[in-house]
Formats: sequence, structure tokens, C-alpha cells
Amino acid sequence: MKQTIERHDCQKYGFNNCILSTNKNDMDAADFFILHHAQLSGYPNSMRYQLPTRRRPDQRWVWFCLEAPPNSITEHLDGIFNLTLTYRRDSDIFSPYGWLEKIEEKNLQTSDIKANINAVTPQVHGSTIKPPKELAVWVVSHWGENLARVKYYHRLQPHLSVKVFGSHGERLCRDKTCMKATLSKYKFYLSFENSKYRDYITEKLWSNALWAGLVPVVLGTTRKNYEDFLPGDSFIHVDDFSSPAELAAYLHYLDQNDTAYQAYFNWRTKYVLHISFSVFNRICEICKHVPNLTAYKTYKSIKEWHWN
Repeated sequence: MKQTIERHDCQKYGFNNCILSTNKNDMDAADFFILHHAQLSGYPNSMRYQLPTRRRPDQRWVWFCLEAPPNSITEHLDGIFNLTLTYRRDSDIFSPYGWLEKIEEKNLQTSDIKANINAVTPQVHGSTIKPPKELAVWVVSHWGENLARVKYYHRLQPHLSVKVFGSHGERLCRDKTCMKATLSKYKFYLSFENSKYRDYITEKLWSNALWAGLVPVVLGTTRKNYEDFLPGDSFIHVDDFSSPAELAAYLHYLDQNDTAYQAYFNWRTKYVLHISFSVFNRICEICKHVPNLTAYKTYKSIKEWHWN
């Protein structure tokens, strides 16, 4: 992980009596030992993080992974881990990139609901806020002509003007506030995932689209799976259209029809958006699950579980 700490109190994220540490001297005393999958790449031959040679018998080792199966090398990790901490709902500890919370469950006042709408929907409520002028935008970090999302983009491009940032386009600022301000100038965000796997819905939807106030156009897992996480009328799925040309025609229609476009933001009157920006927040989630953990277990094959 790029962020490095010695000790971090999880109380900041609402978890009491829980300390996160990167100090190796705390290893023996720790109840949980978290290994980020990116640090295990190539294990055991070229591992960037050397595993301890001994472990406390009752200590639980946690496999922390936010990538889909094709992007996660899980060979040689058999019989090591006791818990999974991933984006999948069937993980021992579920750690999504983002989630929605019903407003009635949060007991918000009317003023809070209006603030929730206005904070992330730049063109709501008429003349006081200028609507976005540009149509569609896409931030892509990994470009490969053989990737499904790139192939779809090439078929979409002749019918739709798309501003591309990232490895195959203009450089985009990395600061969250700056990025949000840049993306909010557009109406639609191409939330194209690099893999199509169950529950794999990343920051491409939660941060780049919903948090920035854009309507996400998604390519990834099935529509039904997306609807497990958010209302079906809050996003546009490429599978709903017979071709990229048909999708483009629909986006052009929404661009000219404010009422139809604004309907994609109705969810903001019912839900509050949460984003997992901090890796510390994700790891501290372990503390919440401690009382509900079952008996000590070991995953015989992380690869088998991950590919399922």
C-alpha cells in the first residue's frame, strides 16, 4: 500500500478499541494480520513482503484484495489465510468501493436531504447552477486493445463524443477535489470495468460517476448484479441496448430532454452515498466484524474461492 503508518486508531472511523499497525514488533500481539494482495504478487519467488516464519496459533490472517480474479495472481497462497476482505458480498468481511444508505435509516432532516442532492448533482434546481456543457467522459488507467471495454469504446466513438483522460488521453489531476470538479463538467461517465465478475463494481461507478454528479453508463457485471447495490433507474447499462450506436442515440436523447435526464438523480432523495476513499477505513472494518466471526478456519485455496 502506498500509505505507510506505524499506528492508526480506528476510532476515527467509528471503531473503538481497535488499533491498526505496520510495526513488525506488534506482530505477535496482533489478533489479525492483514496482507494486501498487491504485496503478494509472485509469491513465493518475488514477493515484495516477506511472510513471517512463525505465527500465533490463534492469530487470523486476512487476505485483502480489491481486484477481480484475472488481475489477481493467487497461486501458492493455499492454506495461509483464515479470512477474506474483498469487494464481494460473500467475503468474510465485505469491503465495497461504495454503497448507498437509505435516508429513513439515517434519520435525516429535509434540509439534509436537499444538501445531499445539491452537493453532488450540479445541474439540479434550475438557473442558479449551470448545467454541464460536455456530454460524456471516461478515465481509463489501463488501456489494452484486447479489453472488452476498449473494444466497446471503439464501436461507440463514431456515434458519441467522449472526452478521455488517463493512459490513452489527457492527464487528469489526482487530487479528489480537483478530479471531481473536472468530471462534474460532463453529463455521463463511462463506468467501464476491466473485468466482468460478480460484485466487481469499483470507483469507476461510485467515485468517478455518482460522487462527481454524473450518470454512470456501466459495462461490467450484469444489470441484475448492479441492482443489488443501487436502484435500477440510477444508471444506464450497455446491455440494455442492441448496439453502441443505439446507446449513443439514447444518450443524445437524454442530453436534449432534461426531465428524462434528471430522473436518473431521483435516488438522491432516498439514499445517501458513501465512498471508501481510505484504505485504513476498509481495514478497520475488521473491528466491526470481530463479534460475529465464526470458529477459526483456513482457506485451503484462495484461488478456488476467488474464481468460484
